[in-house]
Amino acid sequence: MVPCLEALCRELLDKICEEVWYIDSKDKSHRSLIALAQTCKALHDPALDVYYAEVTGVKALFMMLPRECWMIEGEVLNLTRMLQLIDWESFERNSHRVRSFIQPNEPLEVHDEALKAACYCPHGPLLPNLQRLLWTNIDIFPGDFVRLLLGHNLIEVHLFGISKAFYPIISVMGVTCSSLEGFLVNLERDEDAEALRGVVEEVLPRIPRLESLYLGFPSSPSLLQKAEGLPHLRELTIESLVDSDLITTNQNHNFSFPGLRRLRICHSPLNDTAKTLDRIGPWPTVSEFACYVSTSDSAAELKQIIQSVSSNFSPNHLSSMVLKAQRSSTTPLDDPTQLPPVSMQSLQPLFSYVSLQELVIRTGVPLSLSDGDIKSIASSFPKLCVFNLGGGSIMHAHKWPTLLGLAYLVDSCPLLEEIHLSVNALRRPDLPPPKADYGRNRKITTLHLGCSPIKDSVYVSSFVSLLLPKLRSVNTVDFSDGLVEQVAERFSEEWKMVNKFLTVFQGREKYSERWSSNARNASYK
Repeated sequence: MVPCLEALCRELLDKICEEVWYIDSKDKSHRSLIALAQTCKALHDPALDVYYAEVTGVKALFMMLPRECWMIEGEVLNLTRMLQLIDWESFERNSHRVRSFIQPNEPLEVHDEALKAACYCPHGPLLPNLQRLLWTNIDIFPGDFVRLLLGHNLIEVHLFGISKAFYPIISVMGVTCSSLEGFLVNLERDEDAEALRGVVEEVLPRIPRLESLYLGFPSSPSLLQKAEGLPHLRELTIESLVDSDLITTNQNHNFSFPGLRRLRICHSPLNDTAKTLDRIGPWPTVSEFACYVSTSDSAAELKQIIQSVSSNFSPNHLSSMVLKAQRSSTTPLDDPTQLPPVSMQSLQPLFSYVSLQELVIRTGVPLSLSDGDIKSIASSFPKLCVFNLGGGSIMHAHKWPTLLGLAYLVDSCPLLEEIHLSVNALRRPDLPPPKADYGRNRKITTLHLGCSPIKDSVYVSSFVSLLLPKLRSVNTVDFSDGLVEQVAERFSEEWKMVNKFLTVFQGREKYSERWSSNARNASYK
């Protein structure tokens, strides 16, 4: 066969097998793919390549050995005898097909003796063509076994919960994984952070092709300096600087990440995050910034980080800003009406970022915004696709927007695809004069209104369906948190009625379109 024709046939067979795999994945059986591999010689390799392309779990890897080599007692796999060379040769028939290996955060279900036996595999690495290694089990990290998975073809490695005893594995990556493009590492114990920083600092210059770097431990200026030297780095996720680096007199290290597009700061107090941004910024090329902080109780802290964002990111480049905080389960929930709220004045530094397409501020600090405030915010960000100011049970505990504020938002931001906002739906505002084309947003099918009180489901459903003609449902939170039982039950029932009315409205529009189409067709006859 002509080589180009042969390549075309193989590409077509690969596509067929991928479609079969996709259909089988719904019930996770992949029986059809196995049957396809047994159909004929031409389909054998393409089907097995797709079947083994991604392996999930160490147990599935051991099941690639000959069946007589292993048994399952309960749910745990163990070997029935000592592995021989012929067993590994059988394993190799399919091991070269594996491109992605994922160990989820669940029990390995493989006996320790079997893991030790695998470490004596006569061929290395265990999966020679592996490109993606995701070890997400934070409780179990068999370092000797994981070492066998490191090969020259790896382009993405995630190591969650790596213990200090196996930090040398990261050093091995500096030699064997020079083509790595994505690297995530997360420590097991906080007290080992300094040792892990030292190992990562040593390795980063040896993997210069990195495009995505996730460092799940407190950063340091020296570590960021090593990351700064990665010429292809596009995405960086860090924790805030350690305390000693935040209080030093030198306020700016003048870092330069010329190619960086996405920056995330995770698992850090809001105050430390703001200081970290000021300390190592500015970030003129970053288009997406996300901050996932561990605590957020102060409106002053939230105002500080918004000020830091406006000082360190370019209004011409920043298109996404996400500020999220999760209160610790051990911290008592304060009464939101007793917390100082975030006002419109705190948000004003962001108004120059006219290119924002995503604005998310979900923290433990209540907001105090009126309809006019929502109108000002919406008019400042005409390109918004995602708008999320709370929508939780403690948002807007002081001054609330009403449905009119929602109307301003939909009118000023025609590209919106997602809205999260708590509103006071007890009030029944009239729509302003029809200057704007209400109903032109036909993208939003679900509206997220958090803990919004409601009284008249007929009015509310009519109002929101006028604004959003394709709206199918409204999502709200559990009203039982902090409300009198009878009030919570009444709100919940009213929102259920809103969703029933929206179903009726959608049905009416569907049949109206069908009837109009039938009428047009009849006029041509």
